[in-house]
Formats: sequence, structure tokens, C-alpha cells
Amino acid sequence: MAGGMPLPLLLALALVPQELSREAMATDLETLAREVTAQWSYLEDRREHFGVDVQRLVADELTALPESATLEEFAVVLQRLLASFSDGHGHVAFDPPLPEPPRRWPFTLVEIAEGLAVARSPVEGGPPVGALWRATDGRPAEELWPAAQELCVASTPGMRRRLALARLGRCAASAAAFEFEDELGARVTLDLATLEAGDPRLAPPVEPAWSVDELAPGVARLRIASFAMPDWRAWMDADQAARDAMQVEVKAGIDALFEALAAREPEALVLDLRGNGGGTDSLGIHFAELLLPEPFVYFRLSALREGAWSEPHGFTYGEAEDLPRVVVPTVALIDADCFSTTDNFLRALDVLHPDLTTVGRPTGAGTGAPRVLAVLPHSGASVTLCTQRVYAPDGTLTEGRGTTPDVPVAWTCADLRAGRDPDVEAALTLLRARDLVRE
Repeated sequence: MAGGMPLPLLLALALVPQELSREAMATDLETLAREVTAQWSYLEDRREHFGVDVQRLVADELTALPESATLEEFAVVLQRLLASFSDGHGHVAFDPPLPEPPRRWPFTLVEIAEGLAVARSPVEGGPPVGALWRATDGRPAEELWPAAQELCVASTPGMRRRLALARLGRCAASAAAFEFEDELGARVTLDLATLEAGDPRLAPPVEPAWSVDELAPGVARLRIASFAMPDWRAWMDADQAARDAMQVEVKAGIDALFEALAAREPEALVLDLRGNGGGTDSLGIHFAELLLPEPFVYFRLSALREGAWSEPHGFTYGEAEDLPRVVVPTVALIDADCFSTTDNFLRALDVLHPDLTTVGRPTGAGTGAPRVLAVLPHSGASVTLCTQRVYAPDGTLTEGRGTTPDVPVAWTCADLRAGRDPDVEAALTLLRARDLVRE
């Protein structure tokens, strides 16, 4: 121990300079630009269809570099640059990790038709659910929210806005003054203590990864909250043989779930994917096998081989005869949190399902085998971006496009205050119009 700090941490910190010169930062940015140009799977697509010019973006950051900066200050430069690439799997990491703000606002926010509203308020004396957030410590939402978006790595504007809401709530202060607007338009300022970052009151409700219930007579709901394996760390550390063994029990459990679903003999299905940030395509593929009527290609992949991108290739799934399939008119509930595996799964269903309607908000639209492309020589930052191109069964790229709902739904303050779920209401309205709800 030295000054209360463990020796290994001291040694790790000594390996990376805590003050970087302009020349060192410039070298890191140039290294990043070179590796991104050589390896990033969506370089050309983002430039041609979304106007993302990596060289220009790096040049802008080079021009703005100060004569020196701390590692934390340069981390902001890297985060802003990576966010401008619009690859939702992008990530900047340091070893050891840089400190995160230790506290959080004592409520969570959601984007609705009227603006930004309180979604959860778990502390006594906090704002009511449905109240509109207008300012913090005198700084208006119209200033704070866009500033937070500049540092959020996302594949779509909707995902960027959603991630910015979480970033807004990170802080160091033990208290702040928050201004809200109620349903009558009156404004009130509340002086509230912030919470520790790990406070369980801010955590979302715990739910199973997948479940089945009934929304209305003849209408079953299949909730898929995640495509992650139950022991995600063990899955990530396992080799392919171990992964194959781990999947046997998990897939058997999914099959049993579908057998119970089929036993209900539903006229229609509501497939609730909201908030599902992904997991492994092994499970996405298996769920698709149980929801599609015949063999299919889930996606097609293209990888960089000897300086050129390979012809997109996919495998056929769903060939087993004894799969407990449930193929009925289906309404999928989606939002900006649907990402990665969930985007691949949705694109397959949207293209291949014989009767699918999507309801909600556009998905996060990110996929593509993220890998570390570069470890920057002076800051030590590891930069991750996608390294494969992923195509839907119809040959269209999923990255940056995702799934746009057939029926868009915007939540309102009134929905939040009343505890209504307008996505579910829209789904049931569609199914009733088709006489698929048993009376």
C-alpha cells in the first residue's frame, strides 16, 4: 500500500500518462483514424448514406486539441468522436477504467409526445410520474439534453436520445434543484438529494428473460426481455464446445415455454421486445425457428478477408420437423432499446413472418460483431467498433436502419400518470379490428 492506494493500481496508473501533450493526442487520433479506415465494417455505408466522413471528423478534433489535457479530458474527445461515427456498438475503454460520476438524479426520464417526463420517482418528496422535466440547477432541458447526446454512441437518433437520458442523470453533486411542470402547466422547483450510483431504487423492475401470459381472450403475450444466456459471463468466457453444451438446457426451456404457449391455442400473439438490448444470436435464431413456418436464412454476414469484403453468406435454420412452432398473426412491440441481436431477430421476422405488424418506436438498429480495432499508443484507450456487415434476409443492411414500426405510437403524460400502456392498447385495437380477440 502507498497512500492508501493498492500497489497494482499505482503501477497501472504509472503506465499511462495522466497529462497528454497535443502531439500525443494527435498521434492517438491519427492512429484511430487509420485503424477505423482499415477495419470498420460500416465506413463506406456511413459515409455514402449518412454523411459520416471519418477523416473530416478526426481533422476537426485535431484542430480543436489544446496544448495539453488530462486523460479524463482526452477521453471526452474520444467519446465525442466515436459518437459522431454513429455505430451503436462503439466503445472507448481504459485500463484501469476512468472514474464514473458517483451519483444519480433521484428519478428517471422518458421521451414522450410532450417532451421529457418522469418515468419513475422512487424517493419520498420526488416529482410525480408524468411531470415534465424543465431544468436542473437553472440550466434548461433544451440545453442539457442535446449536450448529453453529443457523447452518446448510438446507431440511430432515437437510440441516441434515449441513451442521453441516462447520461443526464449522472452527477457528482449530492443535491440539485430540479424544475418540473405539472399537468396544469404550473412549474415547481424541488431541491432533491441525489442517490448513489448503485442505489437499487433506480434499477428497473426485475423480470424473467422470457415469459408468457394472456392479454385478452385468444391473445397471448410472449415477452422476450433479453436474448442473453442466464450466465452471461460464463458464456462469454466459454469456447464453442462449451457454448454448445450450455445451449442445450436453455433451448429446452424455451421449447417448453412454446409448448405451453401452443397449448393456449391463441388466435394471435403479441410479441413484446421492448427494452431488449440483445444477447446472443444463438437464442435469437432459436426463437425465430419457433415463430416462422419454414426453414429460413436468419441473416447474411460479410467479413474483411485479405483487404476485401466477402460476399454476404448465411446459413439455413428451422429445418427440424419437431419444433414446437407457434405461427399466428403477430404484433411485435418495439422501441429504441431493441438493439443488436434483437435487431437481427426483428429484421428476420419482419421480412419472413407471414403475418407480422410492428408497433411502437424505431429500433436501435445496431449489429455487426464488435471488436477492439485499436489500442491507442499514448492514452492507452481501447476503441471498439463493428467488424462485420450484417444483412437482413432481404439483403438490406440492418445497421443504422433497423425496424421502423408499421404503427408508430407516442406515449403521453396522461399515459404515464394513468399507468396505461399505449403500445399494448394499439396492438389490441389492431387485433380486435381483425376479429382475433375472442369475445
